[in-house]
Amino acid sequence: MTRSFFDFNMGVPFQINFGGILRFEYSVNNLAYGNGFLINALLKTCFESSLPCVEIPLLSKAIFEKPVCSYDLGFAEKDFSLQQWLSSNGILQESQINPMFMSKLYDKLNLSPYLFEKQCSLNSSQTWSTDCEFPIDVQQLPNNINCHFDQSCTSFTCCVDISTLQRTFLVKFRIDSCEDKVERGKEKYRSTQYLFNYNWGETETMSLFGVIRQRLSVDNLEAEKKFIVSFGISVCLESDSHCLFNLEILTDAVIPKALCGWNNEFLKKDFDYLDWRHDNNLLEAAILSQNEIDVLVDALGVTPYLTSNCQTSNKSTDGQTWVNECPIDISLPTLPEGTQCMLRSDCFFVECCTYLDFIRHGMHTGFHLQPCTFLLNIELEKLSFTINLFEFEFGKEYILRLYGVFALRLPE
Repeated sequence: MTRSFFDFNMGVPFQINFGGILRFEYSVNNLAYGNGFLINALLKTCFESSLPCVEIPLLSKAIFEKPVCSYDLGFAEKDFSLQQWLSSNGILQESQINPMFMSKLYDKLNLSPYLFEKQCSLNSSQTWSTDCEFPIDVQQLPNNINCHFDQSCTSFTCCVDISTLQRTFLVKFRIDSCEDKVERGKEKYRSTQYLFNYNWGETETMSLFGVIRQRLSVDNLEAEKKFIVSFGISVCLESDSHCLFNLEILTDAVIPKALCGWNNEFLKKDFDYLDWRHDNNLLEAAILSQNEIDVLVDALGVTPYLTSNCQTSNKSTDGQTWVNECPIDISLPTLPEGTQCMLRSDCFFVECCTYLDFIRHGMHTGFHLQPCTFLLNIELEKLSFTINLFEFEFGKEYILRLYGVFALRLPE
């Protein structure tokens, strides 16, 4: 039995019944911000309707790592040809495909599980519309495509009418400089890529089984606080021939970065740790296992932003908390237990590692002052802010929060 995750109720127990005697119960939770699935599985044997079943636990809060997915998927049938498919089904031309055969074609192309039941709608009056107040250079689109920029100016959706397939397809793009991620999608099929190690300027392709293909290139203008985005789509129904069409929706379009707040509160605003323990059937005094810690961190939404565990060093010059590479005599403060910091040789760059026993993780923080370029870089795990000192309010306290979980405070 195969089930699609698009209509799957995560966390809800399911049962497969084999004649009432064998009963297989399972539940799957998606660690949405992590890289795994949390799975519980239980086998029951029942021989008397009036007596309890014998339960055999198979998996208990086991985390299965997600595979590395390729988002550039080729045709489900490697050598697919629409013309050959039409001929083999006795259809003379594309316009003669009736609804029953169109449904078969969707299945043949493996598109069916990814299609929304309700199709997007075209606006006949204009191909581009926008709620963005920033002037973005867009180009004229053909009548079978409508695109819309939302108010953030960093997200747009397109509705593409593919007459050969007798339906419209929804295409999405969003880039978020505050959460450091880019999201793309076609119908239900979507991907999220974080920008921490992004290959700026390189063109990447995302394909829904060879039929609908996206091309994306993003350049980062750090000083100007803008992105340069090129985005194109193709629709192809022949594996060894030209596509139905290739279209550039954006070409070197300059998109403004969103204004990011420092004080990011919990993703789930009413998150309560004791309630979370109760929901996960954890005793109040029980120490969390590593799998349970992974689930907790994922529930808080901070998993993608965590660095590999930083390590305290044994190179400290005072035998305790500081590694001082600065040649200038500087008085350094005493640090709390579990924290070690390094002052780099330029005397303007401080990196710290604080071990958090509760989640068994070393948290990285950094502070880099660049006096020649009047910039200040603040790091909290992978989250990073660069501040122009011309705009910095000296004497004001700043707090950088990572979804309410971790906080880095710059006192007055």
